[in-house]
Amino acid sequence: YDKKERFYGRVYSIEKTSEAGTVTIHCIDNGQFLLKSTANKVFKGTTAEAITKKLCAEFGIKTGSIASTGINIKKLICKEDTIIDMIMKAYTIAHKSNGKKYMPLVRDRKLCIIEKGKMVSEFTASEATNITSSSYTMSTEDIVDKVVAYNDKGKKVGVFTNAANLKKYGSFQ
Repeated sequence: YDKKERFYGRVYSIEKTSEAGTVTIHCIDNGQFLLKSTANKVFKGTTAEAITKKLCAEFGIKTGSIASTGINIKKLICKEDTIIDMIMKAYTIAHKSNGKKYMPLVRDRKLCIIEKGKMVSEFTASEATNITSSSYTMSTEDIVDKVVAYNDKGKKVGVFTNAANLKKYGSFQ
């Protein structure tokens, strides 16, 4: 096992359970600053990458690799948006022009914006080597597989269904 840093963050909460004798420590990376800080901003005649760099400089967030779109955004108005919402709104505008999808991640303690689907690391997470515990839950608790639409006069105007789910789980309208 190499000793490369895989995660850097702060302890968010600690949970102790006496019956199992375990301690669970929840940590968050510095991406949390992007979710908690809000502002009102207007951007004119700039790119998503320039908006990202400007916001990060203003809020003291270090940046790494920031995906270049080269797409000029005429105007972007952000009211009480989080930093990450502003950044992703800008990249969504670029997506509408070039069809590429973008996503944020924190790497080496810096915010990076990458083109979705590109390889980000040679690191592989595996229960055989570096995951000590994992779980996966599927639930149909909030399933809706049939929607009936009505107009403002109460007249039925359409029915939308997910046929595969209807067959599998029954009708949840």
